[in-house]
Amino acid sequence: MSKKSFSAEEAYQILSTADESNGELSFSDSLSNSDSESDVNYEPVLSSGTLTDSEEEEIRPAKRRRSGEEAVASTSTAGASTSTAVPSTSTAVPRQERVRSHASLPYALQNPSWLPPNSGEASVPPFTAQPGVQVDTENFTPINFFNLIFMEDMLASVVAQCNLYAQQFILQNPTSYYARPYEWRDLTVEEFKVFFGLTFNMGLTKKNELCSYWSTHPIHHMPLFSAVMPRTRYLMIMRFLHFSDKTQYPPQNDPNYDRLYKIRPILNYFSEVFPQLFTPDQHICVDESLVKFSGRLKIKQFIPSKRAHYGVK
Repeated sequence: MSKKSFSAEEAYQILSTADESNGELSFSDSLSNSDSESDVNYEPVLSSGTLTDSEEEEIRPAKRRRSGEEAVASTSTAGASTSTAVPSTSTAVPRQERVRSHASLPYALQNPSWLPPNSGEASVPPFTAQPGVQVDTENFTPINFFNLIFMEDMLASVVAQCNLYAQQFILQNPTSYYARPYEWRDLTVEEFKVFFGLTFNMGLTKKNELCSYWSTHPIHHMPLFSAVMPRTRYLMIMRFLHFSDKTQYPPQNDPNYDRLYKIRPILNYFSEVFPQLFTPDQHICVDESLVKFSGRLKIKQFIPSKRAHYGVK
């Protein structure tokens, strides 16, 4: 039997005629039908977003779940797959609701404009001051230099505050030693100058105790101290030495509270007097010295590297 060959057009016509006569589907319809059947029988692979917590842990046991992710439960059937979202019980703040800490800063600090270091030069005004002592000190004696700094009005103010504090203390403590008759008498400016002179002289001659300056022992005896002021009077002036009225001291919760209120008057005084007496040079080196102090004070510091560990800087 000989084989008969057909062209492409003849073969297409024969197949089309046979399909129509037999009531069968065409080739294109059979393809679409097979696709639909495969879709029905096809079960898609569940993505990581539709897996339950237990299934996800089985698939990826080494990867930790994020605390902010919501758990999703999935149920699949032969026809279709549906997912039900489970509300999250996590207390973590959502990422989009987090506020950066610098949002409360001023705009200039939130968005700084960084410039190269050589973008501009600092404008330093020229030094035109005349350094040195600003008063005529010709033929000056040591007491004249003292009077330049400690003027009469400043000493009178300190003496007035000392007398005021002594009166307040005696009224509040009528049975104390200082309240006895003839124990305390008002301080004067001249007597306060003597007190100053003795205090400065103590810095030149060091002794272990304050009372040793009035000692009658031949080794420690200093005739100057007992000759100009008794020891009890010196200690009494030191006891009531004051620079401001304590009744006007603002409390800590007051907006005008000042830790240096008790010495604020003399600080302001020296801040005004020193620039009038002396002008430093253009190039200066400023260092801080630690004054030894072991009492109770809020501004006291502890520096182990210093010789005096506790003091006021």
